[in-house]
Amino acid sequence: MRAIAKDDFIFGSIKRRKFKEYNKRYFFKYRNVVADLGNGNKYVIDYLFSEMRDHKVISDSIYKKYELALLQLLSELPKECEKTEEEWYNDILELREEYITPEVIQFMENKKKKRISRLKVIDGIDQSSLIAEYGHDKRNVYIFISECKYVEYMFEVYKNIAAKFNKVYLVVNSIDTVDTLINLEELNSYPDYDMIDRNYMIEAKSRGLGFNLKECFVENENDLVIGFGEWCLGAFKNLNVDSFVYCESREIITRGLTNSINKEELHCVFVPKDFDLISKVEVVERSIFNYRVYSWIYKDYGKGIYELSFDEVLNRYQKYFINCGSDQLITMPIEPRNIQGTEDFLKHRMNFISQRIRSNVEGVKVGSIIIEDRKDDPMKVTYTTVESFEKHHFKVASFSTAQEIRQYYREGNIKNGITSNFLFFTTDKSIATYNNLRQSRPLEKYKDAGWHIDYKLEQEKECFPLYNKATIAMTSEGEITFFRKRLKSGKLMINDNIIEWNEEDVDSIIDSNIKIYTPYGEKCDTDEYLDFTREVGHKRINIILINNQVVTVRKGSVLLPSIGVVVSLTEEEWNKRFSNTQFDAQGYGICNKWSCRLELEDANQYQWAYGGGMFLIYDSQKFDSPETLKKEFAYEGWMTNMSKQTQDSETFRLDKHPRTAIGKTRSGQFFIIVCSGRSKHSVGADYLDLIHIAEYLFEDVDYLMNVDGGASSFIGVVEDREVFELNDITFTNDSCAGTLRSLNSILSIEFDECSK
Repeated sequence: MRAIAKDDFIFGSIKRRKFKEYNKRYFFKYRNVVADLGNGNKYVIDYLFSEMRDHKVISDSIYKKYELALLQLLSELPKECEKTEEEWYNDILELREEYITPEVIQFMENKKKKRISRLKVIDGIDQSSLIAEYGHDKRNVYIFISECKYVEYMFEVYKNIAAKFNKVYLVVNSIDTVDTLINLEELNSYPDYDMIDRNYMIEAKSRGLGFNLKECFVENENDLVIGFGEWCLGAFKNLNVDSFVYCESREIITRGLTNSINKEELHCVFVPKDFDLISKVEVVERSIFNYRVYSWIYKDYGKGIYELSFDEVLNRYQKYFINCGSDQLITMPIEPRNIQGTEDFLKHRMNFISQRIRSNVEGVKVGSIIIEDRKDDPMKVTYTTVESFEKHHFKVASFSTAQEIRQYYREGNIKNGITSNFLFFTTDKSIATYNNLRQSRPLEKYKDAGWHIDYKLEQEKECFPLYNKATIAMTSEGEITFFRKRLKSGKLMINDNIIEWNEEDVDSIIDSNIKIYTPYGEKCDTDEYLDFTREVGHKRINIILINNQVVTVRKGSVLLPSIGVVVSLTEEEWNKRFSNTQFDAQGYGICNKWSCRLELEDANQYQWAYGGGMFLIYDSQKFDSPETLKKEFAYEGWMTNMSKQTQDSETFRLDKHPRTAIGKTRSGQFFIIVCSGRSKHSVGADYLDLIHIAEYLFEDVDYLMNVDGGASSFIGVVEDREVFELNDITFTNDSCAGTLRSLNSILSIEFDECSK
């Protein structure tokens, strides 16, 4: 007998001590639980319990009690460093046990039945053909399974391998939990269960998700282990036996290990004994190693690659790492040279791509440089410059649903060019902040996240400017221009009725027939901004508009939205246009068919325009001190309570983060700057750093506009519809460092096919 795992086995993938110097310690995401404990806005949600509340399986009061208990449990996240994410999730499973009722059990039973047959084909990493090599010499195979959605697929695999091995053991948990897990009793209910030899059934007494592999044994050291589920891919490392894992890529560590852009990809991954790839995938620091790259190299060079050190693999097979962040093998004629670790290779790769652009594209440069900040800490800056848009084409895309960047370009949006993230968009957290203030006003809530915040003009459709924030636009003549966009006069068509107003009607304290309330009109600035509300439109009829959608109409006051506007009419003015409107007892309009179209006074000057950024340099004026920055941010509206409620990470603060900025020099050269951050190799930038970086790289900077940053910050080259990311992308609550996150706002500069 031999233990499957060594004595230093941990119950999961990575102990949180690796996150100690990173703000990742304030984040948690595993399966259906998400927590963001950063800044003052703590956000915790259990989507399973939220779903049960929505289906009336549990009451609102029970849900609130559980939510508070969950927040209290997870508030220990930043302090507790010796647990893995998987161990934390099992603590959550234990907490859930306190809320089990017959209704919960029935709901979970129905949920399991709906999720059984989802896995049909392997379209990710597929090394399943290697399993046949083990089917001789009277070897045994041990199958570990804990999640019900893998059951039917497990039986398919079982049928294919049963005759090839001496014995096939099936290992399941003996303890059920409030989740979509599986135990022996439930497994017995599946039709294919009769094919299992009862003598080879093993119950592992594990609490919740996963198994203690140092207490699980195999008969011979040449036996094989097969795991089903993402827990297995995180836990199967440095084992005493060879193993395979079948799983999807929904968890952070699994996505990093498989380099998947599709969370529903099904993989079969080979993990040799004594092999520990997880040591190279730290979540918080960029890695270029993953099981997908190893599968590419294995296919060409065989199993011996797993016996080499990571540096040896990198040096011998450099072409496989040129686009190691992709889920598809793309090779380029990079000239191999002696590489001293990951950072050295990334520098070599950057120089190669930069030279490729310089040689093939006229008027475009890309580069990377290390610049020291005011404390002499390193800032890793990646940048691009474009001389003219006569030959190259500037495009902005804004979506209500986050887009996978690689898939977006593979679908043919541009073939060759530069790509980066762009402007801010609403998140689940910011929408939750908005709705939490409206618990007693359910008809004023708004549920959709993911859309661009603030002014937008695209394809002749406009959204209201909410504040006075930095805007970039392309004029009708094709020139890039920068300005601040604040609501002035305009007209709104609602159900074919026209509502017009003048500039003096916007945020006015003077009563008038038509008024527009914007969040820019609220000047309150406090540290306790999360509890702030303001009622507007007393004794009037008010329309709440968010993202150019009518949320509700009310006869009487409404709460001013931080993410929208209120169009307010006197009752007499309302009746001229909407005399047939019926209102309920609370004063809310009874109508489900509201359509609207906005037209502002200067829309015809631009092909497109997007607001919601912040100026760091405006018309050559630098805001290069904390005092001038704060004054500028207040002028744009960033400092008010309303604006702060839309900022997940308190954007108004002078803090170090990954940053993206765009701008233009006086000579008309357009540029993009991305500063990597939250890593050992780059501390990130604050706004003063961005000004310093821009002036260091370019002469006579005329405009510098900060756009979305943090984990969204990325810049890459698109070549033949494939993205080659250039900066060190930081981690998110849903992805490892180095992984392109899905975005709702993308900037592209398309190269002219014959530019050189």
